[in-house]
Amino acid sequence: MNERHKNQPLHFQVIRALQELIEKGPYKPGSRLPSERALSEQLKVCRNSVREAIRAMEIIGILESHHGEGNIIRCRPSDAMIHTAGIGTSRENIIEILEARRAIESEAARLACLRISKEQGKILRCYVEEMKIANCDAGSMAIDAGFHRKMTEFAGNKLLLSYLNSLMRSMEDIRQAEKCDIFSTCRHRKIMIDIHSYICESIIKDLPEKAVDGINEYFRMVFKAWGENKAD
Repeated sequence: MNERHKNQPLHFQVIRALQELIEKGPYKPGSRLPSERALSEQLKVCRNSVREAIRAMEIIGILESHHGEGNIIRCRPSDAMIHTAGIGTSRENIIEILEARRAIESEAARLACLRISKEQGKILRCYVEEMKIANCDAGSMAIDAGFHRKMTEFAGNKLLLSYLNSLMRSMEDIRQAEKCDIFSTCRHRKIMIDIHSYICESIIKDLPEKAVDGINEYFRMVFKAWGENKAD
């Protein structure tokens, strides 16, 4: 495992190690990944960390699990963003997209705590201030999306940003298919401003656990808004 990434949660270190093995090493698209036991021995980590990493890579679209066959490599990590296009608009698809975003943004928030500069912190605060004065739903949603993209950009990991942009494009495809914004959280505007302010300040003050708590609360509200909008 790479010492440079030792401050990351263990299963994210495993994800990075597996991605590098697929991009540059012996495991190629179409082939089968070794067993969890073999990977845990190879990477010198516990099987639970390997299992969590594999699940996350399934969500992103790099791996596919086949009963009796193990985990098949679907594509290279650098190509994963392409495969999310046209993911579909069923309830299960929407849940998977939001779950994948939550996983990506949780790690992005942690990394941003470590890497954000003073100038970047000011930019993130500007997004929160713009949320407070936004005067239309479309503007509020655009600022919301911009905040999450910037947060992930400030995490300093281009793969995470690529995955997030791809998932956001899939959400936009769903919006167009539904002919309405089923992800709109504007009826919870005050709460969402408070949540973004909490995430922003936690990142600037290098409080990763609180930043992740804020991300989880954000997605709890997005799931709630989605359910409300579908019922309208």
